[in-house]
Amino acid sequence: MTPPRRNLLGIVVPLVALLGVARAEPAYSSVPGASKDGEILITAALVDQDMKVRPVPLHGIFIRSSAGDTISVRTGLDGKVAVSAPAGTYTVASSAPTVFQGHSYTWVLSVAVTPGRTVELALTNDNAAISPSSPSPGQTRVGDRLDTAADLYNRFNTSVFRIQAGLAHGTGFLADTLGGVIITNAHVVENSEASEISAVLDSHTRTRAQLLSRDPDADIAILRVSPDDLTPETGQI
Repeated sequence: MTPPRRNLLGIVVPLVALLGVARAEPAYSSVPGASKDGEILITAALVDQDMKVRPVPLHGIFIRSSAGDTISVRTGLDGKVAVSAPAGTYTVASSAPTVFQGHSYTWVLSVAVTPGRTVELALTNDNAAISPSSPSPGQTRVGDRLDTAADLYNRFNTSVFRIQAGLAHGTGFLADTLGGVIITNAHVVENSEASEISAVLDSHTRTRAQLLSRDPDADIAILRVSPDDLTPETGQI
């Protein structure tokens, strides 16, 4: 029996928390006080002993400008995070080591941002500081949780959409296939007009999204897209 819609928020909030998006660092962030005229797209991935590329999920990263402004972000389950920033040079550094297959990996790299463009920065085996390591409580245990993260990603990636709201964007999770209900972060849509909010369902489909509710304290917003726009390849939960 389908629960009443008034209880929908109580059902989906635990799911969002489980997937690590509720109250977590956003997939799209900005340097404090900066105009959004450039973007850093960070991808963290390591090659394992079988020569397979493994994304590094939930890796903490500090991004520091030459003026000393610093923000903290975290990669998603796919090992990626996008950061809006003004033109300039930035230092990108791991907030804690990542332990993978008996070694500790940390990154400290510089990147230059150009106005109006996206610069891609890959965190890999080649540019990491690597040392033998025994994991400590503060370290990221990629080897222990990578399979779990990959399983979650493979299971839910067809129900994870990009939410575009004016200049801001973030991630949305489908909570109700029949109703087209999507859960995202409230800060993604807080400064946007209703007509500016859309959901990118796949590489070919973008659809208008209606804002149903927003809770700034919980940093959760509820959107709705037309169920007719969902296909067998998208919207599987």
